[in-house]
Amino acid sequence: MSEQPKVRTTEGVVQGRRRQGHAVFRGIPYAQPPVGMLRFAAPAPPHRWEGTRQAVEFGPVVPLSLPIDVSPQGTDWLTLNVGTPDPGAAGLPVLVWIPVGGYLSAASSDPMFDPAALTEAGVVVVTVNCRVGAEGFAFLDDAPPNRGFLDQIAALEWVQRNISAFGGDPGR
Repeated sequence: MSEQPKVRTTEGVVQGRRRQGHAVFRGIPYAQPPVGMLRFAAPAPPHRWEGTRQAVEFGPVVPLSLPIDVSPQGTDWLTLNVGTPDPGAAGLPVLVWIPVGGYLSAASSDPMFDPAALTEAGVVVVTVNCRVGAEGFAFLDDAPPNRGFLDQIAALEWVQRNISAFGGDPGR
């Protein structure tokens, strides 16, 4: 098995890495960054890319509405991570984990959400970053309500379109 597995998604090819015998892909965008005109909008579909996108680092942490010093390292917040026993497999069960703490904080990079034990058991694991706090749920004029939930729906739609390329069964 390649130490740098590649998978073709509907947006382009991603290259992950092997970790503890499993393939891990990190920081894959499931929607465009919610900045500028998209800041308080519903999630927009991700852009396609040419070539191979490196998927080895977690996406930046979504800005929090709490007075906590967590500085995002970029604006591509609407990302997800996929851990799979084997991207060449087919029909594996899929678990989607959306780690939001009271809808006030969220970071799929938290070591507590490491998928190694589940991927070892034959499960494809997807962890999702989505908007929380005011970014995701403040009621604002001219903005759709519950943007954080809309992000989650966009992530689940991405999973439906792409998870079979990682060995998962979108029906499981």
